[in-house]
Amino acid sequence: MNLLKMYEFNPKEVAHVKVSKRRLILPWIICAGIGFCAGFSVFLFNKKKLDAQSYDQLVVMVDERENEIVSPNAIYEYMKEVGIKYPEIVWSQIALESRFSSQVCRENHNYFGMKKATCRPNVQTGENLGHATYRNWKMSVLDYALWQSSNGVWKLANENCYFNYLDQWYAEDPRYAIKVKEIRDDFEYYLDFYEDQFKKNKLR
Repeated sequence: MNLLKMYEFNPKEVAHVKVSKRRLILPWIICAGIGFCAGFSVFLFNKKKLDAQSYDQLVVMVDERENEIVSPNAIYEYMKEVGIKYPEIVWSQIALESRFSSQVCRENHNYFGMKKATCRPNVQTGENLGHATYRNWKMSVLDYALWQSSNGVWKLANENCYFNYLDQWYAEDPRYAIKVKEIRDDFEYYLDFYEDQFKKNKLR
């Protein structure tokens, strides 16, 4: 017998055969249910694993007990750890904004002179002295990272583009970007200078 002939399908020969719709629907429901349960189980497992990893990372990144005035070098290293773009420029902003010792810096844990945010993701806790407040210095750095991400800073190709952006959008001082760039151009000197000042307790 021709095996190919055995599997030929002739619509006319089976036209009279009727299959109950219930018999068709039931297997489909069973298969769909099994697939949904399996997929949902995998989702929950992965979500639990992801949540655990994210929580552990946040515990490392943000410690609410760290409310002390922190060293300039530690802030710079933390910026790189959390992925701040152009950390040398951003550190230079702190040197200009607060010199690591201003009243806003001490009372608000606000190292960037950030104002209270109104329409962007943030980790601010309130307002004091006309500036945003944070639980600790790490939150201040993280809030700056959120500011960067919510303003398309990641698209800026180089430091010059970032300076131009700061000049247009960050501060009211028309010479703000120029002043930050002066510090950035001699970054190693200023990093060592403020770190030495911190060690000598002149910033406390």
